Amino acid sequence: MGLFSKLKAAVGIGNPKIQCLLESNQVYRGDTIKGTIELKGTSGEVPVAGFIIELVEVVTQTRWNANTKREEDYKVDQVVARNLIPMNGQVIKADEVISKEFEVLISPNSKISSFPVAHILGVSADIPGLDSRAQQEIFII
Repeated sequence: MGLFSKLKAAVGIGNPKIQCLLESNQVYRGDTIKGTIELKGTSGEVPVAGFIIELVEVVTQTRWNANTKREEDYKVDQVVARNLIPMNGQVIKADEVISKEFEVLISPNSKISSFPVAHILGVSADIPGLDSRAQQEIFII
């Protein structure tokens, strides 16, 4: 990647658009999240090394802050499932769309989504020098 390409990538120019289409954003413990990742090329050609799918559990906790003399909420994130879909450097061109189906298994021991626990499904494209990401809230019931 040349210097000009790196500068464009630093400000998001040429970054392919990614979206995550789910069959449902509600899933039972022990079940599977199913969906499709769609990556659409913008300007120029870029190689796609692969896709990363992560299920993140976000727990909101309350702590006493001695400096402000009050309780404050903070979030603790933990990746509870991660899948990789290799693309082996497949090149995506402007206006071209790459679609890949995926599945993420939910552990039968997962926490149910209700305050203070939330779940986020994040998808990203592994593209050198660029950062294409999307996320959706998942409700584990």
